[in-house]
Amino acid sequence: MFFFNDPVSAYERDDFLRLIYNTDECFVDCYAILEVSNPSAKPILLDEDNWRTWFVRGEGGELVDGLRVEVLDDVEYVVSVPVYANVSHEIKCDVAEKVSSSSKGWCYSSISNMSNLSSKVLVWSGVYDSFDAERNTFSYKVREEVGSRLESRVKKDYVDFVPSGFRVGVGEVYRIRISGKKKPKLGVNNVDWRIKFLDYEPGWAWWNSSFEYRRNLSCENMDDRVPLVVNGSGGFSINGHNQVIWSFCSGSGSAVYFNDETDYIVVNDTHRLPMEVEKGMIKTE
Repeated sequence: MFFFNDPVSAYERDDFLRLIYNTDECFVDCYAILEVSNPSAKPILLDEDNWRTWFVRGEGGELVDGLRVEVLDDVEYVVSVPVYANVSHEIKCDVAEKVSSSSKGWCYSSISNMSNLSSKVLVWSGVYDSFDAERNTFSYKVREEVGSRLESRVKKDYVDFVPSGFRVGVGEVYRIRISGKKKPKLGVNNVDWRIKFLDYEPGWAWWNSSFEYRRNLSCENMDDRVPLVVNGSGGFSINGHNQVIWSFCSGSGSAVYFNDETDYIVVNDTHRLPMEVEKGMIKTE
């Protein structure tokens, strides 16, 4: 069931449900991502009657493992982070030099060579806390890792989606991922998914499992729904036959899907687009 003050018919279906991504070629791992939103004035409460997800077998082959449906949500996780502290150290010097006004010190070790000539080698320098003249020893602190602690953090990740009782608040948007594995096969490896949401059952991406080829529409700098000829005024060729197809860009992924010069459609990521064939659809003799 769902609760509305205003009827669902007051909105376009795509206002509630939109395909974001669908695997174009899925040899084994197949998935789709959709967006569920609520533009109405009342929350939507899902249950088993108004939400359903299933896999449609196409040319891409049958699903082997069962469907998995997940929602993108805040997930709490635990990480181990280092703990630091100032640790006291001492160093004994053969020769010590220091500047009391700045607490800066230098510690040297004396080394004698084979000629019994002594030289000094710097073994430490830095800011010291104290100096013991009798022992010729500097005391100083170094910030070091002394242990670790567990810390809770939050990240976005997909978790199992349970539709019954799931609430889509006013203005809220959720990402849903549907995934599964199928048997690999030679040739076309596309599949289709079906969703039922508020009695809306879009036939998403069915062309991915029905057509072997695709030619993208270049929609850069093109406004949606402005008439255009695919590939420019000259059209394009399929199997040596010239095709002049009028359509328009709409949203993302606008493209011509085709098998041959007699079998093609214009679609975007979510639905079929109107088209008019000025020249084409020629049957090969």
